[in-house]
Amino acid sequence: MEGRERVGGRVLTDRETFSRPIDLGASIITGIAADVNKGRRFDPSSTIFQQLGLKTKELEGECPIFDAVKRAKISKEMDRKIAGVFDGILDMCTNKALAFKAASGGKGVGKENFGDTVKELFESERALQEGDGEKVEDKQGAADEGGEEVVTSLRQLTEEDLRVLRWHYAHTEYGCSARLNEISLEHWNQDESEDGAGFGGPHVMVPGGYSRAMESLSDGLHVRTKACVKGIKYGDGKVEVTCSNPDDEGDECIVADSVVVTVPLGCLKRKKIEFDPPLPDWKQECIDRLGYGNLNKVVLEFKEEDDGNVFWEQGSNSVGDVMMFGMTSESESTCGRFFMFWNMKKVCGSPILIGLLAGEAAYEAEQEDNKLVPQAMGVLRNLFHDVTVPEPVSCRVTSWLSDEFSHGSYSFVAAGASGDDYDTLALPVSSLVHFAGEHTWRKNPDTVGGAMLSGIREAQSILRMFSRDVATVVDDMMFTLDASKDLEEGEEEEGDGWEEEEEDIPKVENPKFKGEKKAKKQKPRQQKIVGTVPYLSNADHAQAKEEIRNVYTYFEMRKGSEDFAELMGSLKSLDGKRAFVKQCIARGDKTNYLGALKEKHLGLLNSWILEFADAPLCTDFICDCIRLLNKLNLEIKDMKETKLGKTMRNLAQHQPVKVKKLVTYLLKQVSAVPAKADKEKERSASGDASETKEAKAPKIDEEEVKKLEQMREEIKRRKEEARRRHEEASKKFQEAARMIGVMDAAEPPSPRREKRKHRHSSSEKSKKARGDESGGEKRVDKKLAGEHRKQCVSYIKNLLKESLKEGKIDKEQFKAIVAKVWGKLEHHPSLGKDEEFLTNDRKGKIVKLIKQYVAKS
Repeated sequence: MEGRERVGGRVLTDRETFSRPIDLGASIITGIAADVNKGRRFDPSSTIFQQLGLKTKELEGECPIFDAVKRAKISKEMDRKIAGVFDGILDMCTNKALAFKAASGGKGVGKENFGDTVKELFESERALQEGDGEKVEDKQGAADEGGEEVVTSLRQLTEEDLRVLRWHYAHTEYGCSARLNEISLEHWNQDESEDGAGFGGPHVMVPGGYSRAMESLSDGLHVRTKACVKGIKYGDGKVEVTCSNPDDEGDECIVADSVVVTVPLGCLKRKKIEFDPPLPDWKQECIDRLGYGNLNKVVLEFKEEDDGNVFWEQGSNSVGDVMMFGMTSESESTCGRFFMFWNMKKVCGSPILIGLLAGEAAYEAEQEDNKLVPQAMGVLRNLFHDVTVPEPVSCRVTSWLSDEFSHGSYSFVAAGASGDDYDTLALPVSSLVHFAGEHTWRKNPDTVGGAMLSGIREAQSILRMFSRDVATVVDDMMFTLDASKDLEEGEEEEGDGWEEEEEDIPKVENPKFKGEKKAKKQKPRQQKIVGTVPYLSNADHAQAKEEIRNVYTYFEMRKGSEDFAELMGSLKSLDGKRAFVKQCIARGDKTNYLGALKEKHLGLLNSWILEFADAPLCTDFICDCIRLLNKLNLEIKDMKETKLGKTMRNLAQHQPVKVKKLVTYLLKQVSAVPAKADKEKERSASGDASETKEAKAPKIDEEEVKKLEQMREEIKRRKEEARRRHEEASKKFQEAARMIGVMDAAEPPSPRREKRKHRHSSSEKSKKARGDESGGEKRVDKKLAGEHRKQCVSYIKNLLKESLKEGKIDKEQFKAIVAKVWGKLEHHPSLGKDEEFLTNDRKGKIVKLIKQYVAKS
C-alpha cells in the first residue's frame, strides 16, 4: 500500500520540468564495488542498473571552493590548511567522546552534540586571549584531549579562513542532513566507524534517473497507490490495516497475517499511523531518540549558448568541467545556503545546476521557497561577476520537510542516541508488525542501498515465519524482545541455546586475505521448515510437531538401532527428518547410531536428499545430511551400492556454493579411504595380528614433527618482524610528511571525506587515466582513446551482425551486448595510451564475451 501516486518514496525523478530527467531526492549510488580490505559490500541498487543496462556517471575530480567576499577561488594551500584544522577538530571531538565513554565505563550514551562542542572550543580560545582564568582552564582541558595544535591554529585564523572552515561545517550538515547542534558528538560518523559499515567503491550518479530502479522492481507487482495507511491493529495472530480507498471517499480495512511498515522515520515520529495497541515503550522511545533531518535542492536549467558553452565555464572564475564546486558565505547563519552546486552537464549533458541547502538553510527554505531561485541567482552572479549570467529557463525547489509522506530527508544519530537504535528499530513487534527502511539498517543508514537491504532482511524473516512451526517462531520472537528489554535495563545478553555447531570441514585460509581482521562470528538464525509450501495448514503443523517430539523421545530413551527403520519410515515432514539428522550428528559419536545408519539405512537417507534437493528453502537440510554422511566414513562401494555417488555429483552441479563445498569435501574423504577389506582378510589368515595393528596405527616420525613445528615458528617470527618494520616505516613517513607541511601526503582519509566522497573523490582509475600517479605513468591521449573506442565498437558490431541476421538476438539485445562488451574495455589501462589497442589477444577475449552474452540472450 503506497500513499503516493507513484512508487519510490524519497527516490523521485522529475521527467517533466527539465530537458533531462533530474533526481529531486536520492541521486547518488554510494558505492558500486566491494571493498574487501574494509569488509564493505557494494550498494545493491547498482546491481539493478547493471541488469537494466543503464549507464552511470562516476563522481570524479575535486571540488574547488570560492570565497563569497573576495569572489575568487581559494588556493590549494589554504584548502589543505583549513581541511587539516577541521580534521583536527574532528579528532578533538572524537577524543572527548572517548573520554566520556571511558568515564562512564563504556555504558552510557553521550548527550553532547557536535555544534556546541565546536562553539565551546572557540569560546575557550577567545577567553585565553582576553585573560579569563576560568576559561583558560577550559582551553587547557581541550589541549589535554589532544587538540593543542588545533587550539593554537585557531588563534591564527583570518576571516577568510573562518569562512572556509564554516563551509566544512555546512558539508558535515549535508552529510548528516541535520544542524550541527543536533548531531551526536560520539556517534555522528557511526555508519563509517564500524567494521564493514558503508559501501565500497566509487560513488556514481544515474543520468536517466534513480527512479528507474524502483519502477523496475515494482513492475509486475500488485502495488496499491493512493492508499494512505491510517491505522494498524494487531493481535490474535493477525493484523488489520486501515487505509484510504482511492476509488471512493470511505476507508478500507485489509486483514493479513503480517505487515511490514516501511514509512520514513519522519512519519513514525509524527505518529501518522495509529497502532492498536500502541507501540511498546522501548520501540517508541527509540523512534523519538533517533534523529531525522532535512535537505533540499534548488534545480536551475539554463539555455546553452551557440558554441556549446555555459557561463560557469567562462570568465576568471571558470570551474571548467568539474562535477561540483563550493561557495563560502559571509555569515555563520547562512553557511549552509547554496554552499555547493552540482554541475549536471557532466552527468546528463544539459546545462543544469543543482544548489544544495543544508543545516538551518534547509529548514528556512520550507518557508521562503519563492525567494530561493532569486537568491541562488544572486550567489551565481556574485561568483561569475565578469560574465553574463542569464535567467534560468526552468527551475524547481524541493521541500521534503513539508512532504506529508516523508517529513524530512534521511536519518542521523542525534545527541543522546547511538547506532544501537538502528538495531532496535529493526526489531518486530509481537511477531506481526515488522519494520524496514534506511532507519533500520545500522551499517548503511541514509542510503537507498541500506533501505533495500532492510527490505530483503524482513522478507527473509517473514518467509521463515510462514514456513516454520508457528510455536517455534513465537518463542524466537519472544526471546528477541526479552533480550532487547534486558539490554535496555543494562543486563548482558546470553545465548539462546542455538549456538552454531562445529563443522567437520577443515577451514582453509585464503592467502589473499591473510593477516586481515576476521569478521566476528555471528549467531545464525534457526531455520525450521515444514514441507516445501510457503504456508501450511494447522494439520501439517501438528504432524510436524508430533514427529519432532517422537525423534527427541527416541534419542532420549536411547533405544536400539533395530527401531531405526520404523522411526525413519514414520517421518514425513521436513521438520521431522531434519530433527532426526541433527540428533544423529549430535549424539552419533557416543552411540552405535552411525554404524547402524551406515549398514542399513543409507538408501533411505539418499531418498531424503533427492526428495528435497530441488525444493525451495531446503538448502540447510541438504547441508545437514551431507555433514552426517561425512561422519560415517563412507567408502567407494557404499556410494555405489546406495547410488549416493550419483546424487552427490548432481548436487555439486545444481546446488548453492556452500552445498558444493560440502560435497567436494565428502568426495575427497571417500576417495582417500583405502579398500582394506582384502588386506585385512590375508593378515588375519596368516595370524599376523601385530602387523595388522601396526598397519592401522602407523608410526609417527617425531623428528619430522619437530621440523614442522620449527618451520611454523620461524614463519610466524618473520611475519611479526615484517609487520613491525612496516609500522615503524609508516610512522616515520607520516612524521616526515607533517614536518615538511604536506598534510595529506600519507594521512589516512579523514572521517569527513569517508562520510561523503563528494570532494577529492577521484578514483584510482581516474587518477591513472590522468597520469597523476607517481612512476612516470603515461597520460591519456583523448583523441587516441576516441579512436580506440570507435575501433572496438565497430569490431563488436561486425561480430554481432551474424547473430542478428540468424535471429539469435533482436535489436535491443544487440545494443545491450555492444554496451556490455564495451563496458568491459572502456576502463582498460592501455586505452588511449598504446597505439595498437585492439590486439589479437584482446580480440579473442571480445569474441569469447560475445559468445557468452549471445548464449545467455
